[in-house]
Amino acid sequence: MSRLRFDTLRLLRPRGRHSGGNVKVAYKARRIPASRSFLVEKPDRSTVCVDRFPVDNEERKDEKSKLPEMRNAVLLCYACSLLIGAQAIGIYRGLEFLEPCSRSDPKLEACLARTANTLVERFRQGLPQLGYPEVEPIILDELHIALGGGPNGYKGQFRNITARGVSALRITGLRTRMTDDEVQLQLAFSIPRIRAAARYRSSGTLILVQASGAGDYWGEYEGVRAKVFLRARPFAYEGRRYLRLQQLKMDFSVQNIRMGVENVRDTNSILLAALNLFINTNSQELLKEMKPDLRRKLVQVMTTFVEKLFAQVPYDAWITD
Repeated sequence: MSRLRFDTLRLLRPRGRHSGGNVKVAYKARRIPASRSFLVEKPDRSTVCVDRFPVDNEERKDEKSKLPEMRNAVLLCYACSLLIGAQAIGIYRGLEFLEPCSRSDPKLEACLARTANTLVERFRQGLPQLGYPEVEPIILDELHIALGGGPNGYKGQFRNITARGVSALRITGLRTRMTDDEVQLQLAFSIPRIRAAARYRSSGTLILVQASGAGDYWGEYEGVRAKVFLRARPFAYEGRRYLRLQQLKMDFSVQNIRMGVENVRDTNSILLAALNLFINTNSQELLKEMKPDLRRKLVQVMTTFVEKLFAQVPYDAWITD
């Protein structure tokens, strides 16, 4: 016969008298705590009941030790869900310092330039909200330069290029043209000084100086000025408007250049000094030769940044109608 469980009533010993073989029995009902039940054996103190399954103390300790891991996993899942949601609908939280500019404001361009400079100033300390916990150094993978033709023509390769000082840029001018279907921006900015370093390898001759070898390159560029033109189209997503980059172009100039090579293998100090003298004397011409490849790399870096910015910050965070 199956054992019955009484969770609310407990039957006590019957009270009454025997009379003529008949027994009159009186039962007294008494409410008991939910944790106690009739016909259930009292559990051993060395075990605890969790959903009727006994678990020993060692297993209980293991479960307690896993609580921090479980909590961390829950928090991680929550953070991931927030990140996925942010990537889907755009990130504006944490960028409240951006000042929206009215499209009807006669000083719209000045307002946009002020907002852009505010963003740049915050960018120097890093903007993890946009996926940039650190801004510098700016890294370019590779650049090439070729001077002259023939078997003795100079060819240089620069790898793992790091540049510092770019985050000190300042917007000095801004022009815009806006319609319902397109936004055009032309930015002018200046950078006081950029310091660059790279590993280089070269072959051939520069004038009469043998320039074959490998070593370290360094460069200091002062008075950098650049112009950037970009074109974008607004689009709607989940009730908000964003910008999609269509085109980005740029050009730049450098007022003063100092650069050279060092730690060159298989060369002597006299040849190295002559090579560095030639490089610094003809630095603008060398920059001119490097410019096409350098500009292409910089456009790639800037395009990635602008696309990420537009994808995460809604259009109406910049412009209000």
